[in-house]
Amino acid sequence: MEQLKPRRPRQNQIDQTRGWVAEALLLLMEERSYVTITLTDVAARSGIARQTLHRHFAQLDDVLLWVMDHTFEEFLAGLHGRSALDSPAAVEANLLSALEVCAHNRRFLRLLHRHGLSHLFLQKIEAFAAHLGGDWAANRDPNEHRYRLAWFAGGFHHLVMNWSSEEHPWPQERLVRLVRGLAAF
Repeated sequence: MEQLKPRRPRQNQIDQTRGWVAEALLLLMEERSYVTITLTDVAARSGIARQTLHRHFAQLDDVLLWVMDHTFEEFLAGLHGRSALDSPAAVEANLLSALEVCAHNRRFLRLLHRHGLSHLFLQKIEAFAAHLGGDWAANRDPNEHRYRLAWFAGGFHHLVMNWSSEEHPWPQERLVRLVRGLAAF
């Protein structure tokens, strides 16, 4: 009697479909302007039915946001310590981890930059930064905390966008040393 292969959990199938859609969008973004791409184009490129695509994504920006969610999940999995900003050592370890994730997702970041969509990445960083806490946020004036987070989000965004768009970017460790020097300033 032939055994049936166990079925993959539904979430794996959903992630696989979304991954195909995301890859199709990135391929299209390498070929032409983002503003000319439609969900119909993405469905055709990914080889899935348009109705299936619409079950997963209501609009094109949702595909980009899904890729960013996965990027930030990857970053969160690599966080060292209870807060990203509790100590200089935690900041350095987490910055290096974040840059490694960005290096892994460099193609996506370059496409965001090329198509004028890096503001979506900044919004994701700001949302993430709002959840940073630990000793870094303890007993701080709320306005001071808000300004520190704004500096962190904006600085990290611009650093990553510039770094990922370079043909021969600096090694991640060198950027960490640069940020360490700037933080001492």
